[in-house]
Amino acid sequence: MDDFMHPLIPIISIVMSLGIPLLVIVWLMRSDLARKRHEADVRRLIIENHVDAEIARLLITPSTPRVGKSYMMLRWGGILIGTGIGAIILTFFPSFEFPFNISIVVLGTGIGLFAAFFIEHRLRKDEPQPTDEDEQQQ
Repeated sequence: MDDFMHPLIPIISIVMSLGIPLLVIVWLMRSDLARKRHEADVRRLIIENHVDAEIARLLITPSTPRVGKSYMMLRWGGILIGTGIGAIILTFFPSFEFPFNISIVVLGTGIGLFAAFFIEHRLRKDEPQPTDEDEQQQ
């Protein structure tokens, strides 16, 4: 059994390491394309049905703001830095056994996300909060 699985391990790892990110990219592109098509259909229907300008603005503007999109790179940076720190720790201590070495990388990733959360929290606290008067003017 071990002789049969030994040549398959590199093939499986290559397929998994290339296939999963590729599937995620395709899924994200399809969802973005579907969202853009839906928005275009709504705008087309608004124009065809001669909808009032105020109602059209309510239909086009999203009801919930996309909070968190501006800090996505900060989160990914925290994930990658934390994972890298966990991997660096493993290179200095190669004698760790299997479950423990994975937990070091996961712990580093968690610490990176925790640091990104605190940085994002501090940056959001410094941002000016919109008032009701600002929303009425728009």
